[in-house]
Amino acid sequence: MKVLKLALATALLATTTSALAAKPTSIRYITDIENDEKQSKRYEVQCSDKRAVEMTQTTSNEFCALVGDESYCSKRKMKVAKQACK
Repeated sequence: MKVLKLALATALLATTTSALAAKPTSIRYITDIENDEKQSKRYEVQCSDKRAVEMTQTTSNEFCALVGDESYCSKRKMKVAKQACK
């Protein structure tokens, strides 16, 4: 019975922690950027904790966001936005 209670408490804590993580509320296009004859686009991600994170789209359609020392990149815009807001 103790093991069952411990497992249930652990599962509840894990779901509560993920529910409290910040989530992206909007992604807004800002401007085009031209570096070394390469076009990229810049976006601003608004997070539910009132932070704004900058995200870029490269010519190879890869989205990247730099948060602190960590860089998140993916072909999917929402995946990068969710990682950046966590």
